[in-house]
Amino acid sequence: MSSPSPSAPDSNPSPESGQGGPLPPLPFRFSNLGGGSTIILERGRRGWPWRWAVWGLLLVSLLLNVSLLTASLGPIPDAVREQYVAGPIGPGKAKLAIIEITGSIDDSKADGISRQITQASLDSSVKGVLLRIDSPGGTVSASDRLWRDVQTRLVGRKPVVVSMGSRAASGGYYIACAGDALFAEPATITGSIGVILEIPQISGLLDKIGVEFATLTTGKFKDSGSIYRPITNEERQRFLKSIDQSYQRFLRVVAQGRKMELSQLKPLADGSIFSGEEALENGLVDFLGYQDDALRHLLKLTRLEEAQVVRYVPPNSLATLLELLELGSRLPSPHPDPDESLSLWAPASQRDQGRSMPIPLSRAQVDDWLAPRLLMLSR
Repeated sequence: MSSPSPSAPDSNPSPESGQGGPLPPLPFRFSNLGGGSTIILERGRRGWPWRWAVWGLLLVSLLLNVSLLTASLGPIPDAVREQYVAGPIGPGKAKLAIIEITGSIDDSKADGISRQITQASLDSSVKGVLLRIDSPGGTVSASDRLWRDVQTRLVGRKPVVVSMGSRAASGGYYIACAGDALFAEPATITGSIGVILEIPQISGLLDKIGVEFATLTTGKFKDSGSIYRPITNEERQRFLKSIDQSYQRFLRVVAQGRKMELSQLKPLADGSIFSGEEALENGLVDFLGYQDDALRHLLKLTRLEEAQVVRYVPPNSLATLLELLELGSRLPSPHPDPDESLSLWAPASQRDQGRSMPIPLSRAQVDDWLAPRLLMLSR
């Protein structure tokens, strides 16, 4: 009698088999494909609704963040964030806003500060503004724009007090003259009333290395200020006329803000810098004091018993993020090819130690850097 042939395992084994109670569901099943048994793995589907819910939440969060970041690229300007500094906390509280003007002032920086001035002027809860200036100045156009913004949007509507940091010179002092009261610290460097125009000249270097640079123009003044040739006497006179026009406006701004006669101001307006104490003696500031002294005076001008003090912080926009990403992508390679781009190199002492740090510059950046421009800047 022949032995029974083995049979294929049941494709649906009973969960009751075995000892100790029911077995958990198997992650596979048996299937008889005719020639034998095949184990077919099955993907577990338990919990899939939760996974889809998590992915959905992540997608919604991503879309919300992108929409918030890209909102600044539309016609509505970026909102300026407020950072709490001191005073009572709560909705509806009267506020004193601090607007900081730091570093060299160019058109890009002036745009951001102008937005802060606009927000302070439109916010009915802001009762006074403190301009905290720590700047050596900058371009004539940027300094004049900020002075005008303070004059037209704040002065006469809300008290404006200026607190000078380590420097409030040249263009920084130009802006300060829009304030109702000026505070300088004893060690503040201020003044430097004047205008400069810098025109780099590399014609001598080109002669040494045997390079000629030819320029064709439609008029004799079209390439005035070119770095590739010395300026002519006629060009020099035109430049001096432009400088004098900006200088005369500087004098009028200071005379108006400080309520001084031009005859009294001109001896002080030869580019000289002054300490805070010297500035007080010459009538260029009203008080010696620090930022907290300026805030107390501002509170007094608002006739408030107390107020919340906030500092305006530039917004985090998608444009800012993209600028940071671009900066990161332009960081120098540890083994740069000097022929790939124009570079400014670290001092020789660092190069000798094998720590050279090139900063790649494009032709457009070099041209912008070397272009002549009027400056209200303290060196």
